[in-house]
Amino acid sequence: MHDYVHGRARPEWEGDNDSWAVSTDHFIEVVGTLVQQHGRILLGREFNRSEKCNHRCMNALGYVCTCSCRARNHGGGRWMSGWRIADDTTLMTNGRSWSWTILEKIPPGTPRP
Repeated sequence: MHDYVHGRARPEWEGDNDSWAVSTDHFIEVVGTLVQQHGRILLGREFNRSEKCNHRCMNALGYVCTCSCRARNHGGGRWMSGWRIADDTTLMTNGRSWSWTILEKIPPGTPRP
């Protein structure tokens, strides 16, 4: 994992759920690089079921989203440039809501739905 991020990102292994964790500031860099390198990844993101999606989320310019849309509407979906959602589910882990999503690289020349 350390090969995919610059020195400031500092990904950490979370043994409780057998996954890597990275700060929100480095999320897009890590996810984009992993999808481009491997073609398909499983991504877990915490979200707040009670935080309703609104215009601030849908018109956002940054990448931080914690609302109930699970980042589907965030910034009009522009944050997922070059990849798409292949499958997803939500579950509760230690009292926290998580979205687990399979992201895959969009082959060049493929029209977006």
